[in-house]
Amino acid sequence: MRFWNKKVEGCFDYSTIYEYRFEKPITVTLIQALGGRLGSLQYFADLPRPFFRIQGQGGTQIRGIQGERDFQAVFLSSSRPERQGALEAILREL
Repeated sequence: MRFWNKKVEGCFDYSTIYEYRFEKPITVTLIQALGGRLGSLQYFADLPRPFFRIQGQGGTQIRGIQGERDFQAVFLSSSRPERQGALEAILREL
């Protein structure tokens, strides 16, 4: 899947936030695939704008809204290069 990312200013020194954007809106199928590959998925389908959060390895957290084209990934600064590389490899496969 094709995506773009940019670094977003965060509030804490120990974490780094990146915003990812896809060409197409995020679907429930994509959310489930990411959750299955990255960690523990929490999906709140009953909300007016269904929200998801994935708690991944190394303190990584991914969160977004179904139907939007972007999501945020929060990486611990100490593990960011490794965890960000793993996330982007998975995104390219989808």
